[in-house]
Amino acid sequence: MRTQRPMWRALGAIALAIASAGARGADAAGDDTAGRNILFFGNSFTMTAGGVENIVRDVAVAAGEPEPYVRAAAIGGQALEIFLRPEVWVIDGWAPEGDTWDTIVMQELSTKPTSHPDTGDPAGFRADALMLYEKALMTHPGANSVLFETWARAPGHDFYPDIFPNPVAMQDELWDNYRLAAGDINAAHGRGASAVAPVGEGFQSLAWRDLYADDLWHANARGGLLAGLILYGTIYADPTVGDIDLTAIATGLGLTEADALELSAAADAVLAPGAPIGATGTSALLWMIPRRRRRAEVSR
Repeated sequence: MRTQRPMWRALGAIALAIASAGARGADAAGDDTAGRNILFFGNSFTMTAGGVENIVRDVAVAAGEPEPYVRAAAIGGQALEIFLRPEVWVIDGWAPEGDTWDTIVMQELSTKPTSHPDTGDPAGFRADALMLYEKALMTHPGANSVLFETWARAPGHDFYPDIFPNPVAMQDELWDNYRLAAGDINAAHGRGASAVAPVGEGFQSLAWRDLYADDLWHANARGGLLAGLILYGTIYADPTVGDIDLTAIATGLGLTEADALELSAAADAVLAPGAPIGATGTSALLWMIPRRRRRAEVSR
């Protein structure tokens, strides 16, 4: 039973999609002017809208944060376990020269954390997320992790009602198992080692409306911006994204100011203080590291 809750198509492709953006604001590790180093693992959901890592980067800059160094490894149709293979191991080779990763973002195959009869394997998801994080810690011991909770299929998808009764039931399973996976990591490595980015909860808060590509599965640009905002809010422990000027980001995605306002309000609704987010309780405890303050010149 559920605890409290607050496209880009690349189907079937087994080609590694590599996205990189940004450069560090300063080279010295620990320098307050240095941006974070963030590595994303996922599949076509991470590739959404040109790459959610790029949206997170752009939102961070708009919020007045130093520009982060972001890289994404995404293989269409694949699960996290593929990134444990030696031939796909990028954690060390992609790290900034002379520096280490601050955050490892992990997005699982969209049905694996569920009871889907063919591709569901919640226990396997939890084991793989923990293993991937622990492998990262071997050479990047200061890294934290963010689990990128995905979204249910849209209403009208053929998953309903034969596999899941409705989108709420599928989202419940995703939320519960992402929380359990974060709990596994926190139990093994201490509170604050992992948090859940409640992206799927953001989709549900908008009743899964106008967030999908035509396949009712992958996200459109609106869904991509919503995902990027919630990921940014989780990574940076920023529970309020509605005060960030998103005009340029929305325009670049072909969206309107009205889209940006609606999506940032939805992100705030699941990141707001008091809303249970991930295994760390409330958004005030999303991240057990100090938050950089926004620059005074950024318009709120």
